[in-house]
Amino acid sequence: MKEADFIKQWFEEATHGNVSCFNNILTYYHGKLYAYALKICRHSTLAEDALQDAYINAFVHFRGIREPENIFNWMLTIVKRSCWQQLKAGEKAMPFSEKLSETKMIDDSLENQIENNDMNAFLWERISKLSEPLRMVVILRYFSAFNDYEYIAKLLGIPVGTVRSRLNEAKKQLKKIWDSNLSDMPHKIRREAEYWNDFYTAAYNQMQIDGNVRDNFTNHMLPELTIRFSNGELKRGRTLMEREIAGDIKYGTSYQLNSVFNLNGIGIVQGENINSVEYPDRCPPMTTLIFYRTANKSHHINFHIS
Repeated sequence: MKEADFIKQWFEEATHGNVSCFNNILTYYHGKLYAYALKICRHSTLAEDALQDAYINAFVHFRGIREPENIFNWMLTIVKRSCWQQLKAGEKAMPFSEKLSETKMIDDSLENQIENNDMNAFLWERISKLSEPLRMVVILRYFSAFNDYEYIAKLLGIPVGTVRSRLNEAKKQLKKIWDSNLSDMPHKIRREAEYWNDFYTAAYNQMQIDGNVRDNFTNHMLPELTIRFSNGELKRGRTLMEREIAGDIKYGTSYQLNSVFNLNGIGIVQGENINSVEYPDRCPPMTTLIFYRTANKSHHINFHIS
């Protein structure tokens, strides 16, 4: 059998959720990809980290490749970008928009990621088992527009080095996925994500005009809720969020929801603040909120403004 034949066969099986065949593709090209990464990074540890990062990205965005004969060049592009990320301390980061343009690795909403890709659903199930700190950096790095290390650090209020070390630890734990399969993948992850996506979408689209929606939203937060702002200030109490919502209604500020991401106790909501003509400077242009939930109750929020 020619190379093109078995690559095509693995590709077709992988697109139907066969993780072993996806692993076969990575294994087949591993030597060439590692050599390419080593040429860029010039250090074996950096090259290995870049390659593992690239494999996870390829796993997440596998539907971005349409033809089996393009797989190798597609992987080379992902490896190159992962190498640049590893060398970022001395390199200028590539803008997110440029990362999307060449290979069409579209940043879908979470519900589309789960519904349209069985392999992504398998990966989500594995990610959901990571500890909360590791799970958060993985979600931001691979499934949102906030994939820049410095920006993730600002969102979470931690040093860039901590972001990097948490990602490295998460990648080590996720490495086991390459030898796994999709048998008996539970649907609980999908149902939970869909529930919270709908919950936050309804809340931010309707809470200013529907008191019941507003009450449901505020009641999902514990009274002793802690809120960390982007300047490092930490405040406590659900009443602060209630006052913020009341102020938006009073002064005519609305929130245009741009994206929602949820996975196993973590929710990320990002959108634009639309101020009224009378109070044009009341709120900053953009707000990102990260909700940390336990037993369906938010106990902590990271509140980032830009």
